[in-house]
Amino acid sequence: MDRQRILLAQLYSELQPPNAEPFAVEVLSAYIEKHTVNTAADIFIVNPTINNHAVDDFLEKVSIGGYKLIGLSVPQGTYFIAKSILEKIAQLKQNHLVVLGHAIPTYTPEIFLDDFPDVVVVHGWGEEALVQLVNYVNAGSPRLDDIANISFFDKANEKIISTSINYSADPVPAKRVSVSKYFARIETSRDCHYGLCTFCTRPPGLSKSWKRLPVEEILQSVQELKNAGVTYFTFADEDFVGNDLNGALEIATGIEKIGGMSFSISLRADNVFNPNSALDSQENLLRNFVISQLKKSGLSFMFIGLESLSDSQLKRYGKGVKPKDAIEAINIIKQHEIPLEVGFMLFDPFISLKELEEITLALRNSGVWENVGKLFLELRVQSATSFEIWLRQKNLLGKFDPNLLSYQWAYQDPDVGEIAKNCMQWAEQFDNCYRLLLNLVRTDITNLTAKYFMKVFKKLDLLMLESVLSWYDKNSKVKDLKTLNNEFGINRYVLAGALESELIKKFSDDRAEIAKLIRELNVYRSMVRKNLGKFAVPSESDVINYTVNN
Repeated sequence: MDRQRILLAQLYSELQPPNAEPFAVEVLSAYIEKHTVNTAADIFIVNPTINNHAVDDFLEKVSIGGYKLIGLSVPQGTYFIAKSILEKIAQLKQNHLVVLGHAIPTYTPEIFLDDFPDVVVVHGWGEEALVQLVNYVNAGSPRLDDIANISFFDKANEKIISTSINYSADPVPAKRVSVSKYFARIETSRDCHYGLCTFCTRPPGLSKSWKRLPVEEILQSVQELKNAGVTYFTFADEDFVGNDLNGALEIATGIEKIGGMSFSISLRADNVFNPNSALDSQENLLRNFVISQLKKSGLSFMFIGLESLSDSQLKRYGKGVKPKDAIEAINIIKQHEIPLEVGFMLFDPFISLKELEEITLALRNSGVWENVGKLFLELRVQSATSFEIWLRQKNLLGKFDPNLLSYQWAYQDPDVGEIAKNCMQWAEQFDNCYRLLLNLVRTDITNLTAKYFMKVFKKLDLLMLESVLSWYDKNSKVKDLKTLNNEFGINRYVLAGALESELIKKFSDDRAEIAKLIRELNVYRSMVRKNLGKFAVPSESDVINYTVNN
């Protein structure tokens, strides 16, 4: 008997690095094949950023594949790609069910169902719903309104139906499409044990929910990566420790026994150091021991969602951590000599000049600027968050962008808004290059060239921020900062050229992530070169000396 076939496609945009593993569809494919009878779940990558024919290639696969169900994983940045695919699938007039999942369909199902009433949207974790939908297309049962975690258009009543939310599936190890092509990921947990950040959306129906996945399966996945020749991967958890220090320790012990592995994790700052207990308390000593054991087993990179170094801004963000306690956590990680990146959201709608100056001084004095992933970031105000409510009340909320799942917004203080506008314009000119370089630092721990230049670009951002604030103080209010932008822009232009030369000289361009970075650096420098005008271009050594020594 021939196996029934379904097709799951992972969509990519500029927001997803070329070497980001298509983890969502890999996990779903594995679960479907384990929990359905006689079903093969094929995986397809749709990445127009590195393949101009990606959408056409996918449509050709759809047209000749004989698939009864087609699933699209639609993360932020891929709305227009998904819409284009849906329009073209409809033109094929084939008999298959199209299912949409991931972030954009989960939180805005109506933007798809209004235009494409025959599709089904899966909300949040999709394993159970997809298995039920496979059974639905194969056997006609269960009925759609009996399947949890979905939305669909009820044509009889001409309205969108959203069923109840119920997640109970235990995910299975991913069915990897290419262990060498992508940066491998493994889950050890799901959800967030904290769940109180005011800027964060949660999967529908979940609040402060967190569970550890079976440790045996986690270690099995690590062993499979090693068997396939992959020795560096990341744990794809929002917080690797969660409320389970012993589970984290058990995983560390298991990885040490496997041997020869390196990995990265994400943590909350208070899972490194709990400020409600003394530094030398039994709890914090245990936390420190867990970190040491993780390093011993191969922990090579760590991410902490710091977000701010202003106490009042952190309260606005609902982080539940004070700046001094977060810095203590960072210093503990540094004592373990573990490379570290901290998440940071410098600009939010309510930030004051005093807070901005406070944060800038703290970044300089603490040295945390070196660990900030990206300094110039504005808060993404997402749907169904506290920030959306506050901004709506204060009439500061703008249009909703379905592609990014966030709202435009205005600053409460117009002068601070002008400072932010200048800094963001400065950052956006280099954004594609910066994101690709940061991804290289995260996913290639042996790339000393990427690490060195990333640090220099971060320092240049700090100097830019300090100069903008200094200019503001001297001039009472922000006017035209174009000259300042140009001066720093020339320095960044020189550094980008030096990075491009080093990458071409030292690395093969058959790695998609490096080839794309080289292309973007070339595009950036060509753009800047047109606007250099009368400005003198300093030497590379002068720029590096200025940046490093200030």
